Amino acid sequence: MLTRSSISGALALSALCCAACSSQPVAAPAPTQVSHPPLDVRVLSVTPSLEAYNPAAGSRGIPAETVHVEVAGVTGPFTCSVVVFHDGHEIGSTIAGSNPASLAPWIRAAFDVTDTTGPQFTGSASDARLRCKNTSG
Repeated sequence: MLTRSSISGALALSALCCAACSSQPVAAPAPTQVSHPPLDVRVLSVTPSLEAYNPAAGSRGIPAETVHVEVAGVTGPFTCSVVVFHDGHEIGSTIAGSNPASLAPWIRAAFDVTDTTGPQFTGSASDARLRCKNTSG
């Protein structure tokens, strides 16, 4: 025989089950990506250089600008976005990486920027802008 308390209990249980079934699914947390803050970079110089000879390009090496830098905070492999300017105008850019053999407070590196526009030149630290970050660690 059904009693008032057994009916009330069944209704409460039924309401609890329905509430659980109709609740919105909880999304799994998104995978976290390791964020690497930008590294400190000092541009030392910008110098003209020639990349290795390419027969398709002519009789001499490929003109480039080499950006010499020191990078601090390196914990292993790192990449840099390199932009070269001449007389205030962007003349070339590249993304380059390095994996230093040993770590020190400041790592020296040189990055070649090919496919530049205009004549080659010897520049100063203000003729290049870099943004570097660790790629691991």
